[in-house]
Amino acid sequence: MRHGVMLIVVIILIMGSYLGYQYYAEYRLRSERISSLMKYANTTDYVKASMFDEKYSYLASDGKYNQSVLSFFSHWLLNNSLDYTQYLREQQRFERISSLMEHVNMTDYDSALLFDNKYNYMANVNSYNQSVSEFFSYWLVNRSLAETCLEILGSVENANKYLSKLNSYATSYYSKDDLTLVLSVFTDRDEYQLSNGEVNFTIILLSSKNLGDVDIEIFGFKSRYRGYVVRNKWIDPSGVLRIHVAKGFNSKSFIIDIPCSPCYGVEIGLNSLTCVIKYDTLNLHVTKTFLLK
Repeated sequence: MRHGVMLIVVIILIMGSYLGYQYYAEYRLRSERISSLMKYANTTDYVKASMFDEKYSYLASDGKYNQSVLSFFSHWLLNNSLDYTQYLREQQRFERISSLMEHVNMTDYDSALLFDNKYNYMANVNSYNQSVSEFFSYWLVNRSLAETCLEILGSVENANKYLSKLNSYATSYYSKDDLTLVLSVFTDRDEYQLSNGEVNFTIILLSSKNLGDVDIEIFGFKSRYRGYVVRNKWIDPSGVLRIHVAKGFNSKSFIIDIPCSPCYGVEIGLNSLTCVIKYDTLNLHVTKTFLLK
C-alpha cells in the first residue's frame, strides 16, 4: 500500500515538473516573441504587442516571427482591424509593382498599378518574369496596341516578338464589333539606290479571326509628273494581290523593282510604299517611308 502511494506521488511530481517546464518554455517563447515585436516596431506598448501575439502566434515558426509578420505588426499598430492575409496580398502587390517600375527605371506608380490590376494573373505571387516585364515596357509606349497584340497572339512571348520590331514597322490597327486587325509593313532596308535593285516589302497582319483570302492594294514611288508608278500591276501583271488571313499572325512578302528614274520621274529623297487591306467595307492602310539615294 505504501509503495503504491509513493508511486502515485512520484508520478504526480514528474507530471507537475513536465507541465511546469512546458509552461515555462511557452512563457519564455511568448516573452521572446513579444520582445521581438516591440523591438522591431520600436514601441514600448507591451499590451498591444501581447494582444497581437495572442491573435497571431500561429504565424510564428520555431517560436519566432519572420520579417513579413514583424512588418505586419508595425502596420497593425496603426490599424488593429488590419488582417494579415489582406496585408500579405497588398505587400505582394507592392513588390510586383516595384519590380515593374525597376525594370523600366520609372517612377510612374499609377501606370504600374493599372498594369498589375489587369495582368496580375501572370505574376509569380510577388514578381513578374522577364517576358512580362518586357511586355510592360511595350505596354507603356502604346497600351492599346500592346493589349491588342497580346489578345490576338495569345502569349506574352509572341506579343513581345512582334512589339520588339515596332521601330522598323509602320503600323495601324482597326477594331470594331468582333473583328480586330493590326496591319504592319516593313522594308528590308531603309535606304536604296535610285533606279537600281529591288525592295523586299513585307506585310504582317494580326487578325482576331479567320478572314480567308483578302484583297490588298500596294502603291508607291510617286513620280513628279505621273502619280504613283508602283501599283498592283507593277508587282503582278494580273493586278490582283491577296494575303491569306487566318486568326493570329499572317505575313507575306513582295519583291518590288525600283522604277527607273529617267523613265518614270522618280526622284531621290524620301519615297514610300503603302499597303491597303480591303475587307467588306473596311479599308485599312499603312505607309512605310524610305530613302532613295
